[in-house]
This record gives sequence, structure tokens and C-alpha cells, in this order.
Amino acid sequence: MGATNVYYHIFQMLEEEGHLDLTNTTHFFCLHYVFLPRLQLTLDLFRGGWDNHPLRTEQNMTPNQLWELGQMQHPIPDPEELNIPEIDWEQSGDVPENHLGVNIPQFESPLSPEELSGLQEHIDPLQQSQSNGVDIYLATVTYVQNLVENH
Repeated sequence: MGATNVYYHIFQMLEEEGHLDLTNTTHFFCLHYVFLPRLQLTLDLFRGGWDNHPLRTEQNMTPNQLWELGQMQHPIPDPEELNIPEIDWEQSGDVPENHLGVNIPQFESPLSPEELSGLQEHIDPLQQSQSNGVDIYLATVTYVQNLVENH
């Protein structure tokens, strides 16, 4: 199971239960507000664990230890001064992969700067949650919808 798998299931559940409509800019804004910091924290924790886990085939040294060892054995005083040859990728014969990726629509915040500041004072997206942030997302949607309706 990957580090982001839990978020896939959360978002799918929110959509199925009608709490997340990605065509609704308020829902989309609230999704970003709550889950981007939570997702970043999850990725940072994963990276920290991965970079510091022992590798059996490397005498149980961690990737960080191997990198440090490489820097000590083959130091590069100033990486900016490395003479790296230019590569003409179009002429290299390497076929570029078509990265379809994820297309994230651009939208403007439904909140004014003052309203956003108020949201940040009232709802911390990284606060403790018994439901992986779902409760925080729902509270954020309610808060933002109330502000938008009172415009």
C-alpha cells in the first residue's frame, strides 16, 4: 500500500456520499485547504522513513548513510562547476513518454484575503482527526459555504 492510497479512498468515499463535487469550486477549494497539507505531511513522513531504512544488500546501511559515504569518498567541491555535456534529447533516439498526468483545473479562491485569514484562525487542516481529515473537510465546507452565501 502506497503512502497516498488512503487519500484515494477518502476522496472516493467523499464523492460517493455526495460530500465532494469536483465541479463545485467551494468543495475543490476546501479539499485543497484540508488535504494538501495533510498529504504533504504524509509524504514527508514516508520520505523520512524510506531514506532511513536499512538496506540488507548494503550491509544494513540506509540510503542517507550511503549518500553521505559517497560524498565522503568522492567529494564534489562545487556542483555548479561540474562540466556536464549538453544532450540534444530530440536527436538522442530516446522516445519521450507521453505523460498524461493529472489535469488540475485552475480556480480562484471563493474567499477574500480577510475571509481566508478567518478560516485559518478557525480551522487548522493539520489538527487531530479520528477520520483522516474527513471531519475537518466537512467543517471547512460548512464554514466556507456560510461565508460564500453571506456575500
